[in-house]
Amino acid sequence: MKKNLFIYYFIFVSYIAFSQEYNIYYEVYTDTIVNKQTVTYTDTSITFTSKGLNLCYTKKILLNEKTIIHSFVNNDSLVTKYNSTYSESFKVYKLINERLIDDGAVFFSHTPDLKRKLRKYKKIKPKIYFTKKEKTILNYRCRNAKIIIEDKIYEVWFTDEIIGINNKTANICSIYSSIKGVILEEYISGKLHKKAVKFE
Repeated sequence: MKKNLFIYYFIFVSYIAFSQEYNIYYEVYTDTIVNKQTVTYTDTSITFTSKGLNLCYTKKILLNEKTIIHSFVNNDSLVTKYNSTYSESFKVYKLINERLIDDGAVFFSHTPDLKRKLRKYKKIKPKIYFTKKEKTILNYRCRNAKIIIEDKIYEVWFTDEIIGINNKTANICSIYSSIKGVILEEYISGKLHKKAVKFE
């Protein structure tokens, strides 16, 4: 009995000791301003925190609970908060985000004319190409990939060398979900959209 308790205690202490979070800080470029984004990876979640001039937006993907939590904060007050689950809205969210970036629309199970809109998105078939190009970003060796969606070309540099981050789920719910690695630079139609500037 004491031996079993010791084993359980060792497993618990090891989990606490080795369970870490990793933060990657990005600059996100628009036509007029540069926004800041932080992506935090843990064993059980991925959190995206984007900060603009007057708005802070957070999206947290809970991998075990199969839930996405969104929140918007404006002028230090909580504006809205809502959840999307895997079983309902998450499937819609995942479908949309695996085909488009910044579509400008949020889709839920109660969205008007949802079935027609989903049929439209299901017809969109992203094409992905892995090139042989390599370069170093933040001291990590990165590979190159291109995704073509209709008339847009998305190009990314990604690495699978960051120990502690699960490469299989690093890009869940995005058009890059088939890329097994952490994206450190992203280009849309030839223009730099996002780049990592710091890792800790």
